[in-house]
Amino acid sequence: MRERIPGADTSGAGFVAAELEGREILATRDGALLTLTLHRPHRLNAVNLPLYERLVAELEGAERDAAVRCAVLTGSGRAFCAGADLKAHAETPMTGERRERYVRTAQRANHLMQTMGTPVVAAVNGHAIGAGLELALSADFAIVAEEAKLRLPEIALGTFLGGGVVYTLAERVGVLKARELIYLGDFFSGAEAARMGVVNRALPAEEVVPAARELATRLARRAPIPLAEAKRLIGPAGNLSREQALARERAALEEIFRTDDWAGLELALSADFAIVAEEAKLRLPEIALGTFLGGGVVYTLAERVGVLKARELIYLGDFFSGAEAARMGVVNRALPAEEVVPAARELATRLARRAPIPLAEAKRLIGPAGNLSREQALARERAALEEIFRTDDWAEGVAAFREGRAPDYRGR
Repeated sequence: MRERIPGADTSGAGFVAAELEGREILATRDGALLTLTLHRPHRLNAVNLPLYERLVAELEGAERDAAVRCAVLTGSGRAFCAGADLKAHAETPMTGERRERYVRTAQRANHLMQTMGTPVVAAVNGHAIGAGLELALSADFAIVAEEAKLRLPEIALGTFLGGGVVYTLAERVGVLKARELIYLGDFFSGAEAARMGVVNRALPAEEVVPAARELATRLARRAPIPLAEAKRLIGPAGNLSREQALARERAALEEIFRTDDWAGLELALSADFAIVAEEAKLRLPEIALGTFLGGGVVYTLAERVGVLKARELIYLGDFFSGAEAARMGVVNRALPAEEVVPAARELATRLARRAPIPLAEAKRLIGPAGNLSREQALARERAALEEIFRTDDWAEGVAAFREGRAPDYRGR
């Protein structure tokens, strides 16, 4: 078990960097919570090799220690992490071997946070630049100070990004916005990051660490085996076919049924369209109950609302209303209860008038398209189009359009 490491008082005039050697990470245990504090305040917690090495050691220790149920990562002083310590790099040029060690250790720290079964909450108490933002994005949840300055300056500095941020950022904000943030490297605030979906929440600076600890305490109360399985599945689910995701869920569920910790929303999420009563109560309580999800919901939910929101709904298992589900994109629409069935029947009637073969092809392609390369998606579309050109329904659709009448599709 790791104890609190005494920190140096950085407020005094006599503070020198040497006092912090070997103390680049402060580790504090509070029951099931482990708080890791980046502790190079004289350099705004800029990362160097010793810091990364300590961080890796602490994360590996947390993963081995069954008593640690959640970790919080934050920074000392007014910054979370100002990125790589470029001043130190300039003063002590790296050999090729040391540079490789630095890169590999940095990647290891980020990869551990992303893949270890223990959930990690980033309490971004101040500025997060470059490598600092990469660490924040590697956490399962990130709560950031509203006024914090965030930036990915690597391209502007003639270097490149690490920590899987190219993948993570595109996953959270989409390709267009990810290109803008990475190619240009402009500053954006914590409040803007929350609006874009880069982080979970933005709060006044003094509320960030308490909010992160409160969230971590809730996560620490969840059954650890289902939570770890959910963490392993939610991010990678975007790279799996629906069949692979279902197989992974089934294997996890079978494993969890053998543990001592040992649905309706899943059915709704399996439909092509979902119209829900505004006041309906929805919930995915499986992790809270010590079991696991089924029906491909890990895949489906991450696909609909993104990884950050999917983690929140699955890890915590809180209730949300039908109206909230529609706002988040979990379902198509939320209506007064008495309007739900008539609206669903009206939508179903419209779908029934569509040409069945192209409709079936679209259904097969739309979900899995996210797992295909651009070339594979174009090839799939081309094959579907060539097949449909040979059907009677294609000829009927063209004729009906020319004649100004409703088409009579036969499914052949």
